[in-house]
Amino acid sequence: MFEQLVSEAASRFNVSPTSVTALLRGLFPLVTNESTGGLTGFLDQFRRAGLGDAISSWLGGKDVRPLTAPQLESALGDATVDRLAVSSGLARAAAAPVLAYLVPKVIGFLTPNGVVPSTAALRSQLAGLLDRPAPAIDRHADAPRAAPPVIAERKGLPAWIPWASAALIALVGFLWLRGPFRHDQPAADRLQPRRQGELLGYRAGRGHAVGDSHRAQHDLRRSKRDRRSPRRPQRPAGAMARASG
Repeated sequence: MFEQLVSEAASRFNVSPTSVTALLRGLFPLVTNESTGGLTGFLDQFRRAGLGDAISSWLGGKDVRPLTAPQLESALGDATVDRLAVSSGLARAAAAPVLAYLVPKVIGFLTPNGVVPSTAALRSQLAGLLDRPAPAIDRHADAPRAAPPVIAERKGLPAWIPWASAALIALVGFLWLRGPFRHDQPAADRLQPRRQGELLGYRAGRGHAVGDSHRAQHDLRRSKRDRRSPRRPQRPAGAMARASG
């Protein structure tokens, strides 16, 4: 009858179903104890804690108002909550929210018509659960598990290799960007040094050609000038000496 409730609570609070079942088994004696008034006496504890309106919503299990862990502890008392927590193998901080979730649900199951049954009727209804032996509680099942030891030696590549690879790639990229010839440089810019060399060679060759042309023109003018002015005949050295004597 309560299997679905156990499964929901275990999933909701991330505890084992065995611990939830133990908490339920701890609640059943509280609602069937004739010396404390049975289910009516159990609900009176919540009424004295100021939860009368919430109790009315629990009967019949239709519009159930939630119950908080502090409200549960105020109604049942610290000693009762501690005892239930110990029986379930949970710490009190973990058991109180689960109990606060279970109590309104259990009251709704036990009062399907919105009427509180007698203690004898409840004991008959819960006889199978009350007489069933309590499940063995693994008190370490819900305890936080220690993290596995860190293995010093790891398989695979050392941790520094990705960083070294990234640094090498960055260096290659920097040198590539700083290089004289980049793939993204326009073709005209890449050919500019060669054009400049060709232009300098052309200018140098042209300079030699211009110099040769100027010398040729100078020689031609000199030749024409020599032809226009005939040379005087040279006298023998002896005649020049007699003339001067």
